[in-house]
Amino acid sequence: AHIQEMEVEHLNRRNAQRGRPPVEPIYRLQDAVACMTLFRALEYGEWTTVAEGLRARFWNAADERGRAEIIRRMRRALDTGGSST
Repeated sequence: AHIQEMEVEHLNRRNAQRGRPPVEPIYRLQDAVACMTLFRALEYGEWTTVAEGLRARFWNAADERGRAEIIRRMRRALDTGGSST
C-alpha cells in the first residue's frame, strides 16, 4: 500500500505538469491494515475453503527459489456433473 501511495504521488506530480487531473490510489495503507484481520495462518498442505466450491492449499513449488504455489480445487458447474479438478 505504501508503494502504491508513493507511485500515485509521483504520477500526480507528472500529471500536474502535464495538465492532467490527479488520480487516487486503488487502496491506501489504512485499507491494508484494516484487512489484516481477514488473514489466518495455514500450514503447508492444509486445505482451506476460499469460497463456496473453491478450496486451496499452499504447496512447495520445488524450485531453487524456495517459493510456494497455491493449488486450487474447484467444484465444476453442476450441469457438467464433473468432480473437483
